[in-house]
Amino acid sequence: MLETVALIYAMHAEAAPLLARLGASPLPSEAGLPLQRSRAVLNGRLEVILCENGVDPRFGRDYIGTEAATLNARETLRVFSPSLVLSVGTAGGLAAKGATLADVYLCDRFFYHDHRIPLPGWEEMGRGGLLAGNARQLAEKLGLKTGAVSSGNSLDFTADDLERIEHCGASVKEMEATAAAWVCSLSNTPFLALKSVTNLVHPAKRSEKEFEKNFDRAVTSLTQATHRFLEYLATAGIAEALSMLEPK
Repeated sequence: MLETVALIYAMHAEAAPLLARLGASPLPSEAGLPLQRSRAVLNGRLEVILCENGVDPRFGRDYIGTEAATLNARETLRVFSPSLVLSVGTAGGLAAKGATLADVYLCDRFFYHDHRIPLPGWEEMGRGGLLAGNARQLAEKLGLKTGAVSSGNSLDFTADDLERIEHCGASVKEMEATAAAWVCSLSNTPFLALKSVTNLVHPAKRSEKEFEKNFDRAVTSLTQATHRFLEYLATAGIAEALSMLEPK
């Protein structure tokens, strides 16, 4: 019996190398939705569903950010009922947390840095703080770093954003994972993220320039790490992988 893992991507360029490596076949799209999906079977045991946010028809650019990730995650759960969901993509890295270019992180804690709601209860809710269970053992087995991710809807960041990112102890900053983690938490679907570093988060550096310069290198590392993870799941099984997560 096949086990199903779903991979959620924001950008086609992040997904394309793995699609080719797996020989994935496109699945029919849903009317009225931009989502693009493909399917592959690994080692006759693991069904891999690759779910892309899709492209904005007005601007010809990939849908990025928390809104598209929320839609993608919700529809992925509804249609495929995966046993595990992974948010896969590129991110900025925090040098103070040991990040270097093209590092790949297996992320197990999910926060927001741009949800500023200074009201009792809402302030805490806005930070996110969703936990998947400590992935240290699993990350070590796969040769990956591990840490928290902080999500927001801008490629750049304010001084307040940076303070919040540092306060939650995040190793990487990106635009989708926490939204997908929230959707998965509603149905208690196991969720992790794989994020490869394109740029170091620093007030003196322009994130977009570093992102463009290092994107291909980061995606190469991401593809290798993701394929390694999938091979492990196809051999050991999803339940075995999840059993390695230490309690939340």
